[in-house]
This record gives sequence, structure tokens and C-alpha cells, in this order.
Amino acid sequence: MKRLFTVAVVGSLSSALLAGAAEAKPGTFALVKTFKLAGDETVTAAIAPTRRSAFVFGMRERRAGLEPLAFRWNGRTWSRSPLPGGLTGIPGQADASSAKNVWMSVTGSERLAEKYLDNLPEDGCAAPQRSAGPRTAPAAARAGSNASKVLRWNGKRWTVARTFKNAYVNAVAALGPKNVWVYGLDRKGPASWHFDGRTWKRHATGFLIQKAEAVSGREIWALAHDRSLHNGYSGIIARFDGTRWTRVQPDVLRTDPAPTKTSPGYSATILDLNVLGRDRVWVSAITTEGALCGANVHASVQLRWNGRTWASEAPAVTSGFILSDHVSDGSGGLYAQGWGSDSGDEWDFDRAFFHRTPKGVWTRRILPERRMIQHLVHIPGTKSLWAAGTRETSGGGIDVAVWSLGRP
Repeated sequence: MKRLFTVAVVGSLSSALLAGAAEAKPGTFALVKTFKLAGDETVTAAIAPTRRSAFVFGMRERRAGLEPLAFRWNGRTWSRSPLPGGLTGIPGQADASSAKNVWMSVTGSERLAEKYLDNLPEDGCAAPQRSAGPRTAPAAARAGSNASKVLRWNGKRWTVARTFKNAYVNAVAALGPKNVWVYGLDRKGPASWHFDGRTWKRHATGFLIQKAEAVSGREIWALAHDRSLHNGYSGIIARFDGTRWTRVQPDVLRTDPAPTKTSPGYSATILDLNVLGRDRVWVSAITTEGALCGANVHASVQLRWNGRTWASEAPAVTSGFILSDHVSDGSGGLYAQGWGSDSGDEWDFDRAFFHRTPKGVWTRRILPERRMIQHLVHIPGTKSLWAAGTRETSGGGIDVAVWSLGRP
């Protein structure tokens, strides 16, 4: 369930933030599988319902549009997992309640989302990016006119569970075969659709949910956009109690959005949210001095909710990096990935892999340049990870790749 969005603010990182700490090495990934698809591929999501079941989702550009891709781990090998014919669009968030109940969204009608968020400044600031990586304008245009779909894997094959015409659907939370939530936007505004095993029911929401992660049916966390706030860059945190959504404002995140003559003010930008358990909710954020566009980044902050209160951390090894994909290490700690720089050069982009022990000690490894890890997934019942992304070949091509940290 790793479809997330970030903001392209690297160009505004201050030199103070980019002063990295000494590199540490939390672990080494082993290349498990590459898929040579002879196209312009990228990875958008990954999920592991069980130790013997996992999926990686991606897409590649075709003349007819963007072709969704799925790859499956069956407990022994990785292989291509055929999707229903004629699909076009961008694979969004995936979620599962079991190895026989996996759901995945294929996003279409992106113009609805663009219109909803059409209050971005026109001063040259970079537009938001999703973790799948930037898309070209033609690719976005080809994706924008398609109907959104939600797919379901029943343990044997993928089928289209529902087609959403004139709707932008991006996120899904699968709590069971008869309890599935889908989130997005239609012409009436932001919405969620609930499936009870037989019928679908629409519910209005006050914001566009881009990512949802569930603890239970009465506790779902979300990363969302509210166009009435900020400028469309920053996400908001929301929580569902089984009846209603409410915004969550961590009291440890410094914000002072009203600049004065003596202070530029501080604003916070929420980047990612990951639920590792009822008492382990992690949020990645940055704080900036002044407005986001053109501002200096003040700090890269990791927030955690323990079921009662919020706490914040700004470890030295994360300085200069934007973190995402906080996943369990199977021992009470966590792993995360990030991108940024440890050299002090704001244009020297690095991919990095982070580990946090249960006692709060962070370490970091800089990843090889040709290894573009885009999603991390904890393998249930183990201390291992799957990592999915792309790998540059010696000839300059791009392959979809899967790595492992430890044995699955």
C-alpha cells in the first residue's frame, strides 16, 4: 500500500539542511529479479499480504496510452501477472486483507484532480510529484481521459471489480472481501465508495484522499489534499473512526504560517504517512521558513503516533533527505527510503536507505546510482524486505527490478 505523493522542493533545500552526517550501512539488498520490458517503465506500488504472496505494480508508456503492469511473487519465483485486457491508466494504491483478496486502483480522469487542485501558484514553483516519478505531459494527458477502475485479485486472476466513469480514483483500503473502501473524486467533489460484498455506496469527504492505511474498520488513517489550505503542495493527515473523517494536527510539528516583520514564519509540509500498527503511525514532513515556494527548508522531521501522543525526531542522518515508505523491520524498528543529498550540493541527488532501531538509533546507506528503489515492503512474519523499482542497464535502458533484504 505504498502509493504516495511527495513535493518537488529539492531545489530549495538550504545548504544547512544538506550537511549530511557520516554514512552508515543498515543492510545490503540482493537483486532477485529483473523484467526486461523494452519500454519506459516505472514502479508505482508494492504490497506483500503474506510471506508467500507479494505484488509489484508499475506502468510503461505505449502509443495507445499508459499500460499498467503487475508482477507476482508466489512463494518461489517472481513472474508477470496478467491484468485484464485493454487496461490503460496509472496503477495507484494497492491493499489486501489476504493473499486471495488484493485490490488495486487504476487511475483515470486525472483532469478532475488537476482541476480540484488548480490553485497552485504561477511563479515557477515545481508541481507536485508522486513517488512513481515525474511523468511527461503527453503521458499525463493520455491518462487523464480514461475511466478509473478498481481491480481485484482472488488468488487466481485479476478482474475489474468496478469502473468509475468521470471519477478520479487513486486510493483503496481492503479490510475484507465484504469491506472495501475506495477513495477519490468525482464531479460532485471528493468522495469515498464503500463495497459491502454486493453493492457500492458513495460518501462525500471533505478532502481528496490520496493514500489510506487501515488499522481496522474503525481506524483508518489518510494522507489527503485540501485545496482550501496552503497551495496544493502540502498534504493533510486525516483519521476515520468508522463514522466520520477528522483532520489530525500533530501538536509537535512547528507551524507559524503568519510571517511578521521580524520572522518569516514557519510552515509544515506533510509528505508521507505509514501505519505500522495501532500504536505505530509514522509521518514524514519538512518545515520551511516562510512560504513553501522559494523558502528555505528548516528541518526534515519524522513524526510518530503511539496511540496516545505525538513525538518528533530529526536525526542527523536524515538531514538533507525526504523520507517515505516507513515499514517494519520485524523487530520493533523500521526501515525507510529517502532521496536528497549528503554532499551539500543541492543538485547532487542521492537515493538512500535508512534504519531505525527500537531505541531510536538511525543509520543510513547511500544506494548505487543505477538502483532506483521506489517502494519498500516488509515481508510478513520475517525480518526481511522486498524493494521494488527500476534498474538502469549497461546499455542505458531501464528494467523493472525487485531486490530483497534478507530471505523471504
